[in-house]
Amino acid sequence: MATLVHTDAILRNVVIELELAPDLPTVRGDRVQLQQVLLNLVLNGMEAVGQDGAAKRIAIRTERAGGKCVSR
Repeated sequence: MATLVHTDAILRNVVIELELAPDLPTVRGDRVQLQQVLLNLVLNGMEAVGQDGAAKRIAIRTERAGGKCVSR
């Protein structure tokens, strides 16, 4: 998904950082739908950080919390 928005991020002067936990279990679900949700979140994030030309950063982070997997 990060690859899909790479060019758009460059044009918007946005750096996308992936901070993915290595020990998370596999997620069950429709791969295309999950990818679309993440894509929409990242595109919305890029719009939200503004268009003033200054470098921006979006972090995509996953972690295990209390026996459950969460994503922020």
